Amino acid sequence: SPPAVGADSFVRLTQGLGYRDIAQLLRDPATDAATITGRRIALLNRAYGHLLEVIEPPYGFDGLAGLDHVKRVLAMARDAMLRGDRKAVPQGVFLMGPPGTGKTAIAIAFARECGMLLVKFRNLRNMYVGNSEANIELVCQALLDLAPVVCFRDETDQEDTGRDTPQGDSGVSARIRQRLMEFEADERIRGRVLFVKATNRPDLVDAAMKRDGRADERIVVVTGERECAGLFPVYVQREGFPCDVTDFTPFVAEVRKRGFSGAGVLNLCRRAYQFGSGTITAASLHEAIEDAVPSADRIADARMTLAAVVAVSSRRNLPEDIGRIVTDARTVLHGQAQRPTPAASPPDLLDVIAIAGVDP
Repeated sequence: SPPAVGADSFVRLTQGLGYRDIAQLLRDPATDAATITGRRIALLNRAYGHLLEVIEPPYGFDGLAGLDHVKRVLAMARDAMLRGDRKAVPQGVFLMGPPGTGKTAIAIAFARECGMLLVKFRNLRNMYVGNSEANIELVCQALLDLAPVVCFRDETDQEDTGRDTPQGDSGVSARIRQRLMEFEADERIRGRVLFVKATNRPDLVDAAMKRDGRADERIVVVTGERECAGLFPVYVQREGFPCDVTDFTPFVAEVRKRGFSGAGVLNLCRRAYQFGSGTITAASLHEAIEDAVPSADRIADARMTLAAVVAVSSRRNLPEDIGRIVTDARTVLHGQAQRPTPAASPPDLLDVIAIAGVDP
């Protein structure tokens, strides 16, 4: 008999499972979506867990504050994937910006919006000759078996130190890099395996890793005023914090003045929850803000922001207030903006890049 969740939902929920596993689930047609999801994750981690971490994304775009330009671009990719228009799907997405701005959260939300699993690479290197290269081949095959799937690669600048950097590993790193680059550029995976990569330092990433055809959409991710204003209610809802505060506006200016990142705002909510003995109140949030010391290096963040702007792939991949963001970054670095900010809306990309790229 047909499954209780419906045929279409059953197909999506059993993505990546083999015939025997699907047949086992069909023997109990009353099985609900939560049971299927839990069993699927357990089975996939058992099969691929030594190579990949398989994750069921817990939230979609509703779990992101602001970032309208990111949501707009990724929504187009999502819609193309869901309607099967593979030629309209980017070959890859590169999220660039300072730490704590929500790049990992974006990847999770995008996978959820697409109704797909999110996978991350585990450590694929092995001490025995040839095993690392064999693991890469197994990973590529596993991704094809799980397709359609979103593959998230974080800290890409650390993961790939570049072909000109001495490795001291008899060429293993070079061969791994070569195979991954070949796989990511293979047109046959377009719309089936979507790589979402994140980095704080796009200037350190090999140019071949972020070129069109591997990372068609290179997007700037920063915590602007709109993002900051929306972070408090999003985090309260997403993390399930009991909260008495209904208007977070009085706290936004203070948070921005002190230079807290998005991750820093989440930590403020957590501390306010602690100080409020299990409930976030206006008093406990004030206490958390006064007690906290921002961990971010604002000069380093400014450099990362400008590096991301210079590497962007299109105008639509910039925040609407990019002119002010670039001016603020250069003010942090030089004490004052050295050139006027372009006032065009949407911003003139070449002018913005020229401002960002001068002595960053």
